Amino acid sequence: KIFFFYSVFSGISFGFIINYFTAAPFIIQNTYHIKPLHTGLYLLFMPVSLIVGAFVAKYLAQCKMKAANLVTIYAISFLVVSLVSLILSYFIQSIALLVIMIVIIGFLCGLIMPVLTGESVSTIDASIGTAMASSIQVMIKMLMTAACMMIGLTIHVKTTTDLLLIFIILSVMLNTLLLFMSLMKKVDKENITVTLK
Repeated sequence: KIFFFYSVFSGISFGFIINYFTAAPFIIQNTYHIKPLHTGLYLLFMPVSLIVGAFVAKYLAQCKMKAANLVTIYAISFLVVSLVSLILSYFIQSIALLVIMIVIIGFLCGLIMPVLTGESVSTIDASIGTAMASSIQVMIKMLMTAACMMIGLTIHVKTTTDLLLIFIILSVMLNTLLLFMSLMKKVDKENITVTLK
């Protein structure tokens, strides 16, 4: 269960990145009238913030922070960042808002991706093997990314606000998945208690 949960969570998280790289060039060029050559420079903010997030994740792993806590913090942070950015985007249509939002979202994705990958593969039985587990996780991640892209395609993205609507839908999916997983854990604990009695 945990392997599947973390794999789906990772796939949805990757959906944020893919939706950004798909929609951002159109927003940057059409809304903010920036030349295609310079658009690539704005796109670099995402991978740089992903790398910084990954280094912070390495530091947090050394501090022995639980993966479940990181996942919860990540899901709630993503929803808050998306909602605040959406509200601001109704008043401010600025490239600066897009860049700030993407740096924060990229950082969060960089923070959680290594944790999700490590935790999901570590839950697999040794008889299956980590190579098989990694292959299954990649398949689940790609399926979830495709589903996230389908959501992105239903909204015709012209502005930062449109992109943020996609991010809010994905954030709600993450938080719903997190809630579902916590309810499943609670039911499992109750079943174990009933069985022991």
